[in-house]
Amino acid sequence: MPYFSGASFLQLTSERDLNAHIDSELQMTESDRVRYNKVLDGLYRTLQTEVRYNNVTVNRLVKGGSYGRGTALKDRSDLDVTLFLNGISSMADFRGQQSSIIDRVATTLERSSWARENGVARVIAQPNAATLVLERGNHRMEVDIVPAYDNLGAVSNPMLRNEVYQSMRGQDPYKYSASFVGLQVEFVRDRPARLKNLIRLVKSWKKAQDERFTRERGSKTKLGSSWLWELICIYVCETKVGSTSSFNMRQAFKMVMQTAVNYSSLQAWWKTYYSDRFPVVREKLSSTGSPLVLDPANPWDNVADRCKHWCLVEQAAREALQSPLLAYV
Repeated sequence: MPYFSGASFLQLTSERDLNAHIDSELQMTESDRVRYNKVLDGLYRTLQTEVRYNNVTVNRLVKGGSYGRGTALKDRSDLDVTLFLNGISSMADFRGQQSSIIDRVATTLERSSWARENGVARVIAQPNAATLVLERGNHRMEVDIVPAYDNLGAVSNPMLRNEVYQSMRGQDPYKYSASFVGLQVEFVRDRPARLKNLIRLVKSWKKAQDERFTRERGSKTKLGSSWLWELICIYVCETKVGSTSSFNMRQAFKMVMQTAVNYSSLQAWWKTYYSDRFPVVREKLSSTGSPLVLDPANPWDNVADRCKHWCLVEQAAREALQSPLLAYV
């Protein structure tokens, strides 16, 4: 049946079996964490001591992506790290030097003793990141290193944050994404384990649907980003489930699927780093059509906009609601 395509857990029929599936198939192992942290520690030491470009040096490295937020899936060997830099005076200054900085990071890593000792097969300079490919035996890992302008600093400052938000008016919000990674990590990292397991479950479903529709359509198809689905899970737990720490996993997953089916009425945003009284937020809420999922760290960025296949999201979610896992919940 179509709703089983690549998402075998939809055939389960009990809460106990679903929780066991999450524990055994979706949660990262301790050996995964040890391996990832070893790579990141060595990478940071190398970048901090060896990267020099004009007056630009490395300030700090922030673990981003699912791993940094504590929601990574088992056996997903990709890492995202943001490299905050000293010696950059403004976002315009950074954009002017971005390509050269990425080239320098890639060249430095490629020539480093750390790369030779840790199985770095190649380093690729891309438009927004330097990508490391590590290969050892049958294990392959990719690490995206994203240089960024440190416009917010290491310590959260509400006044500075508001100034930054105001300065972004009329600009592409996505080009600021790397600068807000620290706030995104902070927003999710300390959430309850139960909520993080729901996030893992939904992301595994989303990954299966990406693969399914890519096969069926003959071209790469993604039902939004992992970050979008993490935010949807948080929104559902806070507004519909009523708890982020104690809930029935099948019921919560069903509510996420119902929210996906009714995506046109989705309006999710948070007051953690900005409020609805802030002019930027008022403008966004009044001018943006549904679905709306505002990045909690960046009020200009409707994360839902980058999902181009909401009709497929609705289709896959409707099918999931008919599966044995959810049909009688």
